Amino acid sequence: MLLAAAACSAAPSPGARDSVPFSASVPAPAAASAVRPDSTGPVPAPASAEFTRIMTQQTSAFDESAELVIRDRPALESAWARVFNQVQSNPPPAVDFGREMVILVALGNRNSGGYTIRVDAVNRSSDGAVVRYVATSPGPGCMTMQSMTSPVDVVRAPRIPGTIRFQRRDIVQTC
Repeated sequence: MLLAAAACSAAPSPGARDSVPFSASVPAPAAASAVRPDSTGPVPAPASAEFTRIMTQQTSAFDESAELVIRDRPALESAWARVFNQVQSNPPPAVDFGREMVILVALGNRNSGGYTIRVDAVNRSSDGAVVRYVATSPGPGCMTMQSMTSPVDVVRAPRIPGTIRFQRRDIVQTC
């Protein structure tokens, strides 16, 4: 038996890009600075790389959480096949790996609906980049679809040399 998902709200994340269509390019935020409490001067905000959402879906064959940086075609084909549980009718998108990379985050198996995962930013750093993403789960009392899910989010970003680190933020929805 499936239950209809009720409208739930999550606390909005700063700089969230929820209004951007999945296929649209997400522009980098305007340069900003913050004043550190132990300093009298501003500290520049990290440079942000533009990225394009390739796809987001609620089910995949990623049964465990994953944070992947994909820098070549064979790795993309392998990850894409896993997203679609080896179904061959879903070819991976064309990517110019000389200029771009693909970032995939997966939440792993969940026992109901109401879970999402979403890349929020790709911030360049001195030695590579930090991928910031949000994992959302349903709170107590939220009505959810009673079906196994395994959310995944895939984005394309400019190729950034060096180490790519991931920073996850967890949000529990209130219904």
